[in-house]
Amino acid sequence: MNTSCEFNIDTASVELRFADGTEISIYTPGVDDEICPTVPMQTEIDRLIYNDASDIFGLTQKSA
Repeated sequence: MNTSCEFNIDTASVELRFADGTEISIYTPGVDDEICPTVPMQTEIDRLIYNDASDIFGLTQKSA
């Protein structure tokens, strides 16, 4: 399935768009609050947000 993914700095969200027209917006501060209790985890989530935003989707699926 083709997807596009980008970080929207105005909304602090990762936005995923799938080929079938489905869109998902993930509010990244909410992800931080749920899965980043330590500084090393915060560092990793920051790296993903700014360098590989599509991996955020995988993290949110694991924590749900």
